[in-house]
Amino acid sequence: MIVLDHLVYAVPDLKQGISFIEELLGLKVHPGGRHLHYGTHNALIRIGEESYFEIIAPDPTNPKNHPLWMGLTDIPSPGRITRWGIKHPLDDVVMKGLKSYNPELSVISEGLREKPDGRFLKWMLTPPAPFPLVESCPFFIDWAGSDHPSNQLPQDCQLKYLSVSSPRAQEINSFLDQIGLQFKIEPAKEHRIIADIECPKGIITLS
Repeated sequence: MIVLDHLVYAVPDLKQGISFIEELLGLKVHPGGRHLHYGTHNALIRIGEESYFEIIAPDPTNPKNHPLWMGLTDIPSPGRITRWGIKHPLDDVVMKGLKSYNPELSVISEGLREKPDGRFLKWMLTPPAPFPLVESCPFFIDWAGSDHPSNQLPQDCQLKYLSVSSPRAQEINSFLDQIGLQFKIEPAKEHRIIADIECPKGIITLS
């Protein structure tokens, strides 16, 4: 089964980003941890069955000299949805599709996050590139038997609608059809990801 794994909301500063989202949605954001390989840290909200909304920012305790992934290098305040991830085995169809779209995305890496309690969460993924700011082609993640992060979070809100737009919509849709994903990218002049989230303050649109 192919499902949305998570949405990535990139912010310049994690503490400020958490405060903004908590005020906007009227709920508590939960600590995630530190991505030791990538120089970022995050916080999470559950938005569905094994899916979550990730707030991610540069980690000042683990600075990286190279451009940061997820569009974080020059992220404007208060933040933007810059990426979306799909839970799926990293098989030949996925890797060939990514290579055709952008060879930079067609690699497999190990993800590693240090949780607040000091334990580590590991997974395999096709790492999102630093640029562009927003990428409409999804990245892919395989938790390889690890407990999904959303399982430890309360169901405070729910993703009600997701729209992804791209100047390369036809190309991405052809790729998504090959892996059996019943989701269509909309043609547009710019890459954009929009989500409607039902929360204690109603249905809030984030992009």
